[in-house]
Amino acid sequence: MPLRLTIMPFETIYINGAIIVNGSSKADIVLKNQCRMLRGSEMISEEEARTPCKRIVYLLQQIHLKEDHSEELRELSSCILELLVHLPGSNKYINNIQNSLDEKKTHAALKHGKALATYEAQVS
Repeated sequence: MPLRLTIMPFETIYINGAIIVNGSSKADIVLKNQCRMLRGSEMISEEEARTPCKRIVYLLQQIHLKEDHSEELRELSSCILELLVHLPGSNKYINNIQNSLDEKKTHAALKHGKALATYEAQVS
């Protein structure tokens, strides 16, 4: 099923490793096949990933965007183990992330990661 995107002026999107910056006017594009895509507004930088949960979000976005993400998966596992010790209420979010990754639904895992970061901000 095609995905229609409206790209705002000067908006950045990432598609299969390419960084695409729109020009000065709005553009509509249609993605007709499966790809790894995120809008720049959905992303956080490595510098912004200062908390354990934001670090998990950063790793999940890298997993979503990269073709070979084995290194990020290893780091994610260690971050999750550490998080479960320090924030035991996070287990339902972690289960959702893991289930999505098991189903190869990396964008859904990223959404669950963002919910986890919101939870972290609420309890801190």
